[in-house]
Amino acid sequence: MKPDDKYEEYEKYAPIWERVSDFCDGEDSVKSKREEYLPKLPSQMEALPARTANGRHQTLYDLFLEKATVWPGASKTLRAYTGILNNRDPEVEVPPGWDDIFSMAGEDIYTVATWCGKELIKSGLLGLLIDYPAGGVRPYAVKIRAKDIINYQYAILKGKRSLVYLALVMQWYKGEPGKIVTYKIVEQDGAPACLAEEWEKTENSKGEKEWVLVRGLFVVANDAPIDYIPFVPMSEYGTIIKPDYPLILDVVNLNKAHYQNDAEYRNALTFAGRPTPCVAGLIHDDDDNPVIQLGTSTVLQFEPGGSWGMLGLDDASGINAIRQAGEDLKKDMALAGSRALMADPAGVEAAETARIHKEGEHGQLSTVAKVVSDGMTKALMIMANWAGIAGDFKYRINPDFSFMQENPSTLTSLWQM
Repeated sequence: MKPDDKYEEYEKYAPIWERVSDFCDGEDSVKSKREEYLPKLPSQMEALPARTANGRHQTLYDLFLEKATVWPGASKTLRAYTGILNNRDPEVEVPPGWDDIFSMAGEDIYTVATWCGKELIKSGLLGLLIDYPAGGVRPYAVKIRAKDIINYQYAILKGKRSLVYLALVMQWYKGEPGKIVTYKIVEQDGAPACLAEEWEKTENSKGEKEWVLVRGLFVVANDAPIDYIPFVPMSEYGTIIKPDYPLILDVVNLNKAHYQNDAEYRNALTFAGRPTPCVAGLIHDDDDNPVIQLGTSTVLQFEPGGSWGMLGLDDASGINAIRQAGEDLKKDMALAGSRALMADPAGVEAAETARIHKEGEHGQLSTVAKVVSDGMTKALMIMANWAGIAGDFKYRINPDFSFMQENPSTLTSLWQM
């Protein structure tokens, strides 16, 4: 097995993780992908340059892309969910000082837990790698994204299902893995032990790139090799590696559809919504310069039967239909994601229907809260074991969101503010 071999479903989910990340990051990230999210219209297939005021050449597609707006449906839904998760302070029991510096990057435990919740909503998979740096005073957590978990394997050890192989990308170069660390459970002196190996891609004497083992060592805690991989995965199924479609994917897909619809709407306004002078049978003084000048100081002479007029948008039903489609997509995003995104539809929603909607949303968030709580607690226990500290440590997010019973008018007012 090569270090960069990927598990079977990785290629299926990688584009989804990227799409979700782009729309949650906002307009700049989305527009940087150009045709990946906003395909060209038939009239834009050929490059027709148009010089702008600053002298830069633009194609019709550039104008199409520039005028489109990315409504922040995905990012606002993500923030709404994160805000609900953090509405109440968590229950935290950690060794002194560990809540202030929890990750290798120096982040506190609350920042790491918030990141875990966001990533679980965005990608449905993440992990915390526990590392004890050489010369360090204690172990720390390293945040691992879904895209960085490229391979894994489970097996039955000591009567329970255990992670026995893990490949993590620790560094990327131009979209390709540049540094990979693998962990595997092997036998040492007749007992299972965790072997960590660091791989880097280098050029050989033939100019070909290949993976080279930089170093390998057994992971040791309290002067003895550990018999487990110090990694705490989190997915919607619990603290196991099991990729699935992210919780926010439906909102992102609707956000993408709204982006494409908005681009067509603004394109229609640009080319059909502006009145355009139109003449027929105009007499030109100079056939080599058929430029038509308009203004009060200009006289237009027509041949017999010639005429003029303005091309305008007398019937706006087509553009209004596109606009209405965009509004409908916004409502769909609100229903698929957070009901706090926008006002309830016209009419009175039955109390039982509203209760079912809220319980469904709260049930999804409760799952996220429980998984993050379990994952953070497991990470704490591994870190404490490595440091030789005894105790019952925990991190618990309150999974009960039944307190969110504000009426729709209050939510609408808060959202507008």
